Amino acid sequence: MKLYCTILLLLWPFAVVAQSGGPVLQAGTVRVSGEVTIPVAIKKDSVWLFLKVPYPFTGEVALYKTLLDTSGHFVLKVNTEVNVNRCAVSTDIDINNQVIVFLKNGRENNISFKYGNDGVINKITTSDNAGFTEEELITSLDKFNDMINERSNKPVSPLYNKDYSAFIDHTNHVLDRKRGLLNQPPLLSERMKDIVFKDYWLAVYYNHVFDYRTEMVLNYRNTNNHKMPDSAVIKHPVRGDYSFLKDLDLNNPLYLYCFSYPTFTQELLRNSVLNIPRIGDTPVREWTKTIKGILGQLMGSDQGLFYDMLISNAYAMQFELELAALTAKQIRNIKDYCKGGDLEKILPQETRTSSKCPN
Repeated sequence: MKLYCTILLLLWPFAVVAQSGGPVLQAGTVRVSGEVTIPVAIKKDSVWLFLKVPYPFTGEVALYKTLLDTSGHFVLKVNTEVNVNRCAVSTDIDINNQVIVFLKNGRENNISFKYGNDGVINKITTSDNAGFTEEELITSLDKFNDMINERSNKPVSPLYNKDYSAFIDHTNHVLDRKRGLLNQPPLLSERMKDIVFKDYWLAVYYNHVFDYRTEMVLNYRNTNNHKMPDSAVIKHPVRGDYSFLKDLDLNNPLYLYCFSYPTFTQELLRNSVLNIPRIGDTPVREWTKTIKGILGQLMGSDQGLFYDMLISNAYAMQFELELAALTAKQIRNIKDYCKGGDLEKILPQETRTSSKCPN
């Protein structure tokens, strides 16, 4: 078990308590097997299979890969952080032609899919589809890409000279328009539409809203004959401007299905406006009290799943940025926070490694 997976093992029991319905945080390792059927017309001598697995509790999306054998079969061993994992599978026939699969902890997971002669996946069967149809598994990621590519083609309006709230209103108006694409054929269930939109919503916020200055420089140039603005023209947001966080409903467990959730959490921890302190050797409860003081009013809550996520992501970020294992003080802090749980027993030996899950 890798370092960041160990952090999850220590902390996930506290997060599970906060959940009610939907996916829950749960560390595991699952075996995934299956078969890929490729028509002769597009078959290659060797084909790589790729599986993307979100790790919301440790802030990344892992990429597992393996070669298909000569009959198209494969076997993978995958670390997981959620009891039911929404993942994306593809091959190098076309790595961008991805379809959704759900992996469930505590059972054998089987995935079989087929390509048409056009090189597009047109059939998939799984051991557990989490209540979604085959068509949804095949087309839901296309809907996400449709929202990325949609444009209104209307003239750009100045936003750089308005309040920060005007940028948020504009962003939400764009999101509402793009959400309408989810109501076009092929139709998705309301639950899948909700997941896909939440995934896109978070991506827009961490790519654009969190990067306000870059967005406003671009907005100035697009409305002023491509001239660069004077540095004083662009306003600097303050913490209070981030009250939009309460509209994101970040404690919603459906976010655990989203590929954007890990990056969103990491970007929030790095955000210069919020200026959340690194956890370092600070006791967990003391650090949590500090971030609740920063985020509580902005999120409209100082309890729930997202705060548990931030704790583990804070430790994982240390590993990602510094390649540094947990200190002895940090190990004691986590043990104190976990209050003697059995999973603590693996901490001292496991935190000596600096390896990561495959990517």
